[in-house]
Amino acid sequence: MPKPKRIDLNDYEAVSSLEDLEGYTSLVIIPFKQEDGTQPPNICLRKRLSPFVEIKNVENAQWFQDCRINKKGSKSQYAERVNWWFKNAMLDEEYKDLLNDAFSDKGFNLPEAFERAKLWLKGRTVAQRKTYIHKFVWNWLTKSAQWAKK
Repeated sequence: MPKPKRIDLNDYEAVSSLEDLEGYTSLVIIPFKQEDGTQPPNICLRKRLSPFVEIKNVENAQWFQDCRINKKGSKSQYAERVNWWFKNAMLDEEYKDLLNDAFSDKGFNLPEAFERAKLWLKGRTVAQRKTYIHKFVWNWLTKSAQWAKK
């Protein structure tokens, strides 16, 4: 038996017409006819845009901890975005303090683990690439720190 398709309508916003759906991932719900044969109007929903913008061009991009990078493009283009994210992370004193406070246990080489995370990312296929680098780095360092304690 196939699983039912689940759609979270909290991810969508109602709009008044089909024209407002242009350029968005959208749903049009056609309600059931009423018993008297009248057809209620269609319900037009469009997916809300992500509050996060993926950085495609790092030339004039502003780095912040939770910024996303675009995972599309060639390996060298993606590697350039990864290098940009890691370089700017190390220039941010608050971010360095956050990592040091969380992962400066004895026996754990934080700079080496950080560099390995960067190298691992740069070798991924398009399907394996990450966009939310902070989340990836945090998970990578957590696992690495746990292995170092063993």
